Amino acid sequence: MFGTTFKYITQEFSKISDGKSSGYDIDCGLIYKFSGYSLGFLIQQGPRIKWATGTTDEGNITTKLGISKKFMFRKLYVLPAIDFVQTKNYPLYAYFGLETGYRFWVADFSLRSGINGIVVENRYSYMSKINNSINYSLGFGIKTGYLLKYYGLSEISFDYVFSIHRLGNKHRASLGVYF
Repeated sequence: MFGTTFKYITQEFSKISDGKSSGYDIDCGLIYKFSGYSLGFLIQQGPRIKWATGTTDEGNITTKLGISKKFMFRKLYVLPAIDFVQTKNYPLYAYFGLETGYRFWVADFSLRSGINGIVVENRYSYMSKINNSINYSLGFGIKTGYLLKYYGLSEISFDYVFSIHRLGNKHRASLGVYF
């Protein structure tokens, strides 16, 4: 499978003079499945943002490579995954995740955990500084396709994650609607 995403970005900081910006970002990815494994590769251009002051910020190109394998035990599954992330002028990072899920009646329920951003090379002498404050995440998800065919939908999902991050805790929620 191949996919691409184009993002138009706007932001406004009301308490900062000329704190308005807009820009774009482009991602291209590929997923290859073989023998129960999924192998993914992603290239992110990095956002290009132009501020009201006329200055431009340009993000770094990032490449990501990940592998996962789903293990099934009747209606229960376990999915371990690892991603490697390389961004220009930064060391190589690794992300480890584990998801477990259960199919109950008409919906899939899942629990997730992860260790985010472990430096695996000592380029730029960042390894000890960053690895002393590792980020963790916990989350859950639910998805169903039950009776959605009548409304022209194939699936709907909700996901939530809480991350303990060195720059402050984060909450993220997403709703997915698939046609």
